[in-house]
Amino acid sequence: GFGHFNIVDSHWQEGKVLVRGQNTFEAWMMQRHDQQADVQVCAYTAGVLVGFVNIIGERQDIVCIEHQCQAKGDPFCEFELLPVAEAEHQSVVSITPDPMLGRQINLLEMLFERMPMGIAVIDRDFNLVRCNPTWAAFIDQYTPSEAVQVLPGAYLFDLEPGTEDVIIPLFEQVFKGETIHQDAVRIESGGIVSFWDIVLSPLYENEQVVGLLNVSIDVTERVKIYQTLEQRVTERTHEVERRREIAESLRDIIGMINANMPLDTFLEKAVRLATQRVGAAACVLHHFDLEAEEIEHMASYGMAGMFPKRGRRHFSALKVSGGEMYLLATLKRKPTYTNYPPLPERVDEIKRDTTIPDEIKTERIALRSAFAGSLSVPLFIQDAVYGGMVFYYKVAQEFTDEQIQLALTFAEQVSLAIENAHLREKVEQTAVTTERNRLARDLHDAVSQTLFSASLIAD
Repeated sequence: GFGHFNIVDSHWQEGKVLVRGQNTFEAWMMQRHDQQADVQVCAYTAGVLVGFVNIIGERQDIVCIEHQCQAKGDPFCEFELLPVAEAEHQSVVSITPDPMLGRQINLLEMLFERMPMGIAVIDRDFNLVRCNPTWAAFIDQYTPSEAVQVLPGAYLFDLEPGTEDVIIPLFEQVFKGETIHQDAVRIESGGIVSFWDIVLSPLYENEQVVGLLNVSIDVTERVKIYQTLEQRVTERTHEVERRREIAESLRDIIGMINANMPLDTFLEKAVRLATQRVGAAACVLHHFDLEAEEIEHMASYGMAGMFPKRGRRHFSALKVSGGEMYLLATLKRKPTYTNYPPLPERVDEIKRDTTIPDEIKTERIALRSAFAGSLSVPLFIQDAVYGGMVFYYKVAQEFTDEQIQLALTFAEQVSLAIENAHLREKVEQTAVTTERNRLARDLHDAVSQTLFSASLIAD
């Protein structure tokens, strides 16, 4: 997890080594998150190399200069290790801070102050030893704590309350000597959810793990974007499937039309199918007799016992029965929709209304007790209003344009089926009349022939 390194050139006696690395710790993190740096970023890696070469060479004056960096777009990271006396005022990483080094940049300064990710050192008791400003800013942004509380010695779970169940198992693995790399780790503190790509590395002293180095990159926005896209894909997949089911339902309705089944049978099946596809709990289909000014119950689904089949009611009674708006909108060929007040209010207001006859009040109470909203769509045949369909819902609806359009689509198909049934009935009546006329002609011809024969015999 630290990277792949090759020694390109070495002069150990002079304290000079040239190392090239691929996927160094810092460059890998930057590339992983599609970030590009303007300057070299591998200070931690440089510090490790400095420490390694100084220990091997039993020296203290070897420093490191990073000439190339993959985080900047270079093909590799190149580190030159050399005595500080030959650094010629270049920015270097050293094993120890020394004011005499002029423009020297100490490893800890680079690591804790300039890195674009959050970095913290945590001891085995979950106390903060040190962190960089980025890590403190993360605490301020994603926990109930403030940046001023992020101080050496602070207990981690005082800073990040509620994160123990996620963090402790990870830290325990590190304290056993493991290095942990995990992406999109979900953390929630004080009701604030965030996501992190993390690297946790053990820190040793005298061959004992005394703490860990926590390197964190905030990927909250990335994860939320991904989740949003994933949700959209799921919704789109669901929508495609729903549209497929709707198309199949419409085909089923067309098939029933072509099957020439009795109108009553067709309406019962079509109402059930439409109810299921629009996501409703129940539906009733009415015919409006405009000459008699009556509304007739033709078919229903999910409303057993609420309304008598083929029951009729005069238009004047629709006001007290709650159907006046439905009637007026249907006559104008417009849909209507409404959500009822919550229970028990929507039932109590019916019970309190003394203008509603007891018989109608019983119906309305049953309706309001069972359903929370309704959507009505008109049925019309050849520019003439035939009636309407009312869909009922168990829970309140948003009644989106798509939802209304879907109900209108089913209403159009039902209207076509009713028109087809009427035409078929007319055809059948015409066929009966034609057959009767044929029989009458045949009978007339037979009688005429008989009379003519009788007259011949008489002659």
